[in-house]
Amino acid sequence: MPKISVITVCYNEPEVKRTCDSILGQSSGDYEWLVIDGGSTGQCLETLRAYAGKAACFVSERDNGIYDAMNKGIARARGEYLIFMNAGDVFFHSEILRLIEPYLNGENEIVYGDTQYINEDGSSEIVSCPDSLSKEFFIGNTINHQSAFIRRSLFARFGSYDEKFPIFADVEKWLVYKENGCRFKHLPVIVGRILSYRRFQPLYRKLLCRTAPHVMKNILTPIF
Repeated sequence: MPKISVITVCYNEPEVKRTCDSILGQSSGDYEWLVIDGGSTGQCLETLRAYAGKAACFVSERDNGIYDAMNKGIARARGEYLIFMNAGDVFFHSEILRLIEPYLNGENEIVYGDTQYINEDGSSEIVSCPDSLSKEFFIGNTINHQSAFIRRSLFARFGSYDEKFPIFADVEKWLVYKENGCRFKHLPVIVGRILSYRRFQPLYRKLLCRTAPHVMKNILTPIF
């Protein structure tokens, strides 16, 4: 059984090649790579097929959104810990998995680091998470799944991502883990590099406005 499962969710992502190269360029050998594609076409699909032989699992079929695809990856993963490095995003450098592995020891159930956001003009910024997470932290903040390693057994205990939340299912799960006393460990290491400007595309803003009130009412309020 590999220590880490790196899961890549994709749908017609023009920057998918950089993600593939970043994952396959990791110096650690104790990981598997799973690609869950939502039925891409054209150049994206051609790129994925070119790399498919290096993945432990390659699926290309229609899905019901990002969390459906992530759940498919969870169901197929064999690693003790999972990280979602989705198409377009990359590891900060080639030694990340090797640096993180010693902390994936079973005692730490969620190991999370920091994230570099890449802006549309090419500038970047580092977003750090606190060492100690309060429930209040998740109002307006989150742990980026591109920078977090989650013990696979937690999904068996608490279920996969709830697909009724189209953009907040990961926040819901962090709160469930926090409420149930799961052990979080922060490392002052930049793990993932993500394209932050895509979070502000019109579709994301529309989903945010539609979903945020429901999340606040049904997730945060019962916990507080």
